[in-house]
Amino acid sequence: MNAHMNLFWVAAALLLLAGVLLLAIPGNSADPLKRRNRRTGGVLFLAAGAVFAALAGGLLDRLL
Repeated sequence: MNAHMNLFWVAAALLLLAGVLLLAIPGNSADPLKRRNRRTGGVLFLAAGAVFAALAGGLLDRLL
């Protein structure tokens, strides 16, 4: 495993953590649009983390 793959794993872990925190910690806003934006941001962070995990695991290399 080279250094680039280690960086992808670190990036994936941080993105997944950010996504989980955005989804788990309730927002203090009474505005439903801001709450929806928070959920959308959490899902996007989870998706980005999944892409980085796929890169780190070599899934895309096997597919291409």
